[in-house]
Amino acid sequence: NRGLALSRETGNDYTEAVLLGCLGRVHLQQGRLDAAVNAYTQALSRFSTLGARQGQAAAHDALGEALHAKGIFGQARGHLLQALAIEREVGDRGTEVLTLRNLATLHRDAGELDRAAGYADSMHALAGELGDLRVQADALRTLAAVDHGRGSLERAVERYTAALEASRATGYPYPEIETMIGLAEAHESLGDKGRAKEEAAQAHGMASAIGYAMLADRAAAVLERLGSDPRE
Repeated sequence: NRGLALSRETGNDYTEAVLLGCLGRVHLQQGRLDAAVNAYTQALSRFSTLGARQGQAAAHDALGEALHAKGIFGQARGHLLQALAIEREVGDRGTEVLTLRNLATLHRDAGELDRAAGYADSMHALAGELGDLRVQADALRTLAAVDHGRGSLERAVERYTAALEASRATGYPYPEIETMIGLAEAHESLGDKGRAKEEAAQAHGMASAIGYAMLADRAAAVLERLGSDPRE
């Protein structure tokens, strides 16, 4: 917040836009969705005024992700498609792969599994070309969720397990926790309540300790369905 105030005082619009994006990410990870949308909207406005195309793409992508979290799928899709168009226009393949991830996740949650699988396959291929293990793990997780939605539960577990191994290798806790929750949900659907509880409890503990409120809530929901108290 001090950096944001200083950038406003000095009239450094680009730095302000970048910091607004960072603030939006913190809000999003901690479950403050309205605040995240507000920060990202301001960032997009600043980048648009400056004509900073890559900044615009990043803000569109982030705003799409936040609107998706709020369940506003139509607007979210619009922002993500705008991000994708700009990324391809400027040749930014590194951020293109992240937008493909968000589009795949959006269509998965909207129940549009064929579209989700298409975006996830494109994302996995591009991530492989770029050598980005973290995004490859994200692609595997998305494809696992598509398998789960289609009822291919054993295949879902196989892909979630591969995604979890890859996520742990990257050292980033957020995707690791998210993958663990997906694996717990798949085991729940298979009727393996013991493994589902173990995975959900571990995910809940990690998410709560770090402050990832949305992931902690998702893990808690799994535990509650299985008759376990998340507070234990």
